[in-house]
Amino acid sequence: QLSPPTPALTATQQLQLSPPTLDPAFTSQLVPLTMSAPSFSLYYWDIRGRAEVLRLTFALKGASVEVKAIVDMKTDKDLYKFGQAPVLIDNDASLTIWQSNTMIRYVARKFGLEGTTEADRIKVDMTVEAVESMRNPYVEMVYVGCMSEEAKAKFVATYIDKANVNGRNGGAHFDYFEKLLTKDGLITGCGITIGDICLWDMLDTVMRVFASEIKASYPALCAFHAKFAAEPSIAAYLASDKRPVQPNNNQMG
Repeated sequence: QLSPPTPALTATQQLQLSPPTLDPAFTSQLVPLTMSAPSFSLYYWDIRGRAEVLRLTFALKGASVEVKAIVDMKTDKDLYKFGQAPVLIDNDASLTIWQSNTMIRYVARKFGLEGTTEADRIKVDMTVEAVESMRNPYVEMVYVGCMSEEAKAKFVATYIDKANVNGRNGGAHFDYFEKLLTKDGLITGCGITIGDICLWDMLDTVMRVFASEIKASYPALCAFHAKFAAEPSIAAYLASDKRPVQPNNNQMG
């Protein structure tokens, strides 16, 4: 019996059997594709202040940031639209962003730090605003009270002491913060969000002054503080000279 004729191979089948080879003279000129790190410019003083959440975010996500000196802040209304700093420029998108919490929400969207569900996003946004409520009395203690013993005692009594959690505090108390944490030790169950970064920055700032008071009353917050600080990219930033030494412009706090 005669064997049936072998069907002709299609072009695709021929390529699979004998893939083409590239000319070495051509392949030697190929340059591997690499993704460059997101690039930002930040106009701010050499303090942590309002820019530290941004710096922590850039460290976490491996973004490049060039910090630029503030010049003519009150007169250059093109760069300083509200006569204030910080000012953030996304060099890749050619966007200039004003107002601290607008910057925070922008980088949260850019780096996927808002949460994964609508419930997550609401809780993250709520945490950002809760931290802002705590920042106001902290700034008052530092810049108005000048860290006097009276100002510090008032801050502890109103915002840290559990005995006064139901008192008048403007919606700001560390007991509220601790109750935001989930069983995985973060704000949501979807990893680090911008809410976690904001909360950590506020907690870290206050613990510079009131570490013993926080440790005595808020073990879950302390565990959260340690967990976030141990994140490799964050730990590297915290140990580097890229982090400003002073938290505030008056060298207090």
